[in-house]
Amino acid sequence: MRDLRFDAGAPSLNLLATVGRRGDRPVERLDGTERLAEWLRRMGLPVSAAQVDADLLDRIRALREAMHAVVAAVIDERVPAPDAVAAVNAAAARDAPARRVEVRDGRVQVRWPPDALSGTAAMALLARDLLDRLGDEEWRARLRVCAADDCRMIFVDTSQGRRRQWCSMEYCGNRAKAAKHRARAQED
Repeated sequence: MRDLRFDAGAPSLNLLATVGRRGDRPVERLDGTERLAEWLRRMGLPVSAAQVDADLLDRIRALREAMHAVVAAVIDERVPAPDAVAAVNAAAARDAPARRVEVRDGRVQVRWPPDALSGTAAMALLARDLLDRLGDEEWRARLRVCAADDCRMIFVDTSQGRRRQWCSMEYCGNRAKAAKHRARAQED
């Protein structure tokens, strides 16, 4: 079972990272409702366990693919497929509660309302996250695709020089550097 990734730089991109190795041999990280429930919980989206079912899993995966199509088109500077645009817009248009400020024990906290989010509301929040971020030209300019052929994760380059090549040094950068070193050693 592949680890869930939460390091892409935005909740919407973390959803895209639930598929690894996009291309010939994709790895599905949301391989069941239990994994989806774990992902939602770790993302801070409190969807009730009763709502995390096969239907929601299918809908979240479909939204993820539509979002990926839109983001990939933005990175490649091309027009995204109309059905992907329509799917993201439809998800974002759904009702979703707003978080609220609460004071507990003298500390300010930002929380979701006490009742859990619906699956549809969680999808709306993820789609809105993507749309809000894509509306920021600087954020769009920082979108990258991991240079590792066996990864291809989309992430936000937060490096000062905007020259980051890999989603993370831990996952892909070290492997790429080690492979390059081995290749040089074999040449010698």
